[in-house]
Amino acid sequence: MEHVWQFKVKNEDLNNFVGAFGMLIKSIKIDGFASVGQIIHGIENGESVYIFATHSDLNSAFNWGPKNESEAAAFSLFSTARGGAEFTKSNTRVIIKRY
Repeated sequence: MEHVWQFKVKNEDLNNFVGAFGMLIKSIKIDGFASVGQIIHGIENGESVYIFATHSDLNSAFNWGPKNESEAAAFSLFSTARGGAEFTKSNTRVIIKRY
């Protein structure tokens, strides 16, 4: 199960966004893999950055988020520390078959 969140981030805000994500990921527990990356081709609405995470199942993907007060504070800090980044959309994908 893969989950992707996309953001519009201005180039001058990119380092703040990545730094804020780094602080978030060190402050929360995730059940899979998480990363941040830059979108350089194929955007629909000005998105330039994505956060990618894997989950064990659909329920985990939909319920991902803060599990306690400490994690809630980390998410809140991420929301303010990421600067002018605008969340635009998310999608969840299920792998049918790997080749």
